[in-house]
Amino acid sequence: MKNILLITLLILLASCGKEKRKEIEEINEKENKLKVVINAKVLENDVFEVYFYESGDETFNSKDYVFTKVEGMGENQNIVFNIPDNIYPERLRLDFGKIKTQKPIELNTIKLVFNSKEYIFDKEEIINEFKPSRFIDFDKESFVIKTKEIKGRYDPYFYTKKLNNIINYLLED
Repeated sequence: MKNILLITLLILLASCGKEKRKEIEEINEKENKLKVVINAKVLENDVFEVYFYESGDETFNSKDYVFTKVEGMGENQNIVFNIPDNIYPERLRLDFGKIKTQKPIELNTIKLVFNSKEYIFDKEEIINEFKPSRFIDFDKESFVIKTKEIKGRYDPYFYTKKLNNIINYLLED
Protein backbone atom coordinates (compact mmCIF):
# COMPACT_ATOMS: atom_id res chain seq x y z
CA MET A 1 0.00 0.00 0.00
CA LYS A 2 2.85 2.38 0.85
CA ASN A 3 4.42 1.69 -2.56
CA ILE A 4 1.19 2.59 -4.40
CA LEU A 5 0.88 5.78 -2.38
CA LEU A 6 4.53 6.66 -3.02
CA ILE A 7 4.21 6.00 -6.77
CA THR A 8 1.02 8.08 -6.93
CA LEU A 9 2.74 10.92 -5.09
CA LEU A 10 5.74 10.79 -7.45
CA ILE A 11 3.46 10.83 -10.51
CA LEU A 12 1.59 13.85 -9.14
CA LEU A 13 4.82 15.70 -8.41
CA ALA A 14 6.22 14.90 -11.86
CA SER A 15 3.06 16.07 -13.62
CA CYS A 16 3.01 19.29 -11.58
CA GLY A 17 6.61 19.89 -12.63
CA LYS A 18 5.69 19.38 -16.28
CA GLU A 19 2.76 21.80 -15.97
CA LYS A 20 5.03 24.41 -14.36
CA ARG A 21 7.65 23.98 -17.11
CA LYS A 22 4.94 24.27 -19.76
CA GLU A 23 3.64 27.43 -18.06
CA ILE A 24 7.16 28.93 -18.00
CA GLU A 25 7.70 28.02 -21.67
CA GLU A 26 4.40 29.71 -22.60
CA ILE A 27 5.41 32.85 -20.70
CA ASN A 28 8.81 32.86 -22.40
CA GLU A 29 7.12 32.44 -25.79
CA LYS A 30 5.05 35.56 -25.12
CA GLU A 31 7.96 37.74 -24.05
CA ASN A 32 9.35 40.27 -26.49
CA LYS A 33 7.19 39.18 -29.43
CA LEU A 34 5.89 41.99 -31.59
CA LYS A 35 3.48 40.95 -34.32
CA VAL A 36 2.12 42.83 -37.28
CA VAL A 37 -1.34 41.59 -38.25
CA ILE A 38 -3.00 42.62 -41.50
CA ASN A 39 -6.61 41.60 -42.01
CA ALA A 40 -7.46 41.58 -45.69
CA LYS A 41 -9.11 39.70 -48.50
CA VAL A 42 -6.39 38.47 -50.85
CA LEU A 43 -7.60 36.50 -53.86
CA GLU A 44 -4.32 35.05 -55.20
CA ASN A 45 -1.60 33.06 -53.44
CA ASP A 46 1.34 35.35 -52.75
CA VAL A 47 4.14 36.20 -50.34
CA PHE A 48 3.86 39.34 -48.23
CA GLU A 49 6.77 40.90 -46.33
CA VAL A 50 7.29 43.36 -43.50
CA TYR A 51 10.54 45.30 -43.40
CA PHE A 52 11.50 47.17 -40.24
CA TYR A 53 14.13 49.49 -38.91
CA GLU A 54 14.93 50.57 -35.43
CA SER A 55 15.85 53.91 -33.95
CA GLY A 56 19.23 55.00 -35.27
CA ASP A 57 18.84 53.28 -38.63
CA GLU A 58 18.56 55.61 -41.61
CA THR A 59 16.58 53.40 -43.96
CA PHE A 60 15.18 49.93 -44.49
CA ASN A 61 17.76 47.16 -44.90
CA SER A 62 17.20 44.18 -47.19
CA LYS A 63 18.24 41.87 -44.32
CA ASP A 64 15.71 43.20 -41.79
CA TYR A 65 12.41 41.69 -42.80
CA VAL A 66 10.02 38.84 -42.18
CA PHE A 67 7.67 37.22 -44.66
CA THR A 68 4.63 35.01 -44.73
CA LYS A 69 2.94 33.01 -47.46
CA VAL A 70 -0.59 34.16 -48.12
CA GLU A 71 -3.18 31.73 -49.37
CA GLY A 72 -5.54 33.36 -51.82
CA MET A 73 -9.17 33.03 -50.77
CA GLY A 74 -12.45 34.83 -51.17
CA GLU A 75 -12.75 35.72 -47.50
CA ASN A 76 -11.00 37.94 -44.98
CA GLN A 77 -7.94 36.50 -43.30
CA ASN A 78 -5.35 37.52 -40.75
CA ILE A 79 -1.86 37.72 -42.22
CA VAL A 80 0.55 37.53 -39.30
CA PHE A 81 4.20 38.60 -39.23
CA ASN A 82 6.36 37.77 -36.22
CA ILE A 83 9.02 40.43 -35.75
CA PRO A 84 12.25 38.95 -34.28
CA ASP A 85 12.74 39.03 -30.51
CA ASN A 86 13.75 42.36 -28.97
CA ILE A 87 13.18 44.32 -32.18
CA TYR A 88 11.08 47.43 -31.61
CA PRO A 89 10.78 49.16 -34.98
CA GLU A 90 10.72 52.87 -35.49
CA ARG A 91 9.13 52.36 -38.91
CA LEU A 92 7.61 49.52 -40.90
CA ARG A 93 7.25 48.79 -44.58
CA LEU A 94 4.38 46.46 -45.53
CA ASP A 95 5.00 44.77 -48.89
CA PHE A 96 1.81 43.58 -50.54
CA GLY A 97 3.01 40.71 -52.63
CA LYS A 98 5.38 39.50 -55.27
CA ILE A 99 3.09 38.29 -58.05
CA LYS A 100 2.28 40.86 -60.69
CA THR A 101 -1.12 39.31 -61.41
CA GLN A 102 -2.48 39.91 -57.90
CA LYS A 103 -6.12 40.94 -57.97
CA PRO A 104 -7.32 43.93 -55.91
CA ILE A 105 -6.79 43.44 -52.17
CA GLU A 106 -9.46 44.55 -49.72
CA LEU A 107 -7.69 45.94 -46.65
CA ASN A 108 -9.67 45.78 -43.41
CA THR A 109 -7.31 46.42 -40.51
CA ILE A 110 -3.68 46.73 -39.56
CA LYS A 111 -2.64 46.15 -35.98
CA LEU A 112 0.45 45.71 -33.84
CA VAL A 113 0.33 43.12 -31.07
CA PHE A 114 2.80 42.72 -28.21
CA ASN A 115 1.99 39.95 -25.74
CA SER A 116 -1.59 40.66 -24.63
CA LYS A 117 -1.67 44.31 -25.78
CA GLU A 118 -2.65 45.46 -29.23
CA TYR A 119 -2.91 48.68 -31.18
CA ILE A 120 -5.37 48.78 -34.06
CA PHE A 121 -4.86 51.56 -36.58
CA ASP A 122 -8.15 53.24 -37.37
CA LYS A 123 -9.06 54.15 -40.95
CA GLU A 124 -7.86 57.76 -40.57
CA GLU A 125 -4.50 56.58 -39.28
CA ILE A 126 -4.11 54.17 -42.16
CA ILE A 127 -4.89 56.96 -44.62
CA ASN A 128 -2.57 59.48 -42.93
CA GLU A 129 0.19 57.32 -41.44
CA PHE A 130 0.73 54.68 -44.14
CA LYS A 131 2.15 56.02 -47.40
CA PRO A 132 1.73 53.86 -50.52
CA SER A 133 4.56 53.38 -53.01
CA ARG A 134 3.97 54.38 -56.61
CA PHE A 135 3.25 50.70 -57.35
CA ILE A 136 -0.01 50.90 -55.39
CA ASP A 137 -3.28 52.60 -56.21
CA PHE A 138 -5.06 52.90 -52.87
CA ASP A 139 -8.74 53.83 -52.80
CA LYS A 140 -9.18 55.64 -49.48
CA GLU A 141 -12.96 55.21 -49.57
CA SER A 142 -13.22 51.47 -50.22
CA PHE A 143 -9.78 50.56 -48.82
CA VAL A 144 -8.98 48.58 -51.94
CA ILE A 145 -5.33 48.17 -52.92
CA LYS A 146 -4.49 47.69 -56.58
CA THR A 147 -0.89 46.78 -57.28
CA LYS A 148 0.80 47.71 -60.54
CA GLU A 149 3.98 47.31 -62.50
CA ILE A 150 5.78 50.42 -63.77
CA LYS A 151 8.42 50.18 -66.48
CA GLY A 152 9.10 46.53 -65.70
CA ARG A 153 9.41 47.15 -61.96
CA TYR A 154 7.01 45.82 -59.33
CA ASP A 155 7.33 46.83 -55.67
CA PRO A 156 3.95 47.46 -53.99
CA TYR A 157 4.28 48.57 -50.37
CA PHE A 158 3.14 51.00 -47.70
CA TYR A 159 5.60 52.53 -45.27
CA THR A 160 4.77 54.06 -41.93
CA LYS A 161 5.72 57.26 -40.27
CA LYS A 162 7.50 56.88 -36.93
CA LEU A 163 5.85 54.38 -34.59
CA ASN A 164 7.77 55.22 -31.40
CA ASN A 165 4.70 56.31 -29.38
CA ILE A 166 2.72 53.21 -30.37
CA ILE A 167 5.62 50.86 -29.64
CA ASN A 168 6.18 52.54 -26.26
CA TYR A 169 2.45 52.13 -25.47
CA LEU A 170 2.64 48.40 -26.30
CA LEU A 171 5.76 47.91 -24.17
CA GLU A 172 4.28 49.56 -21.08
CA ASP A 173 3.16 47.25 -18.28
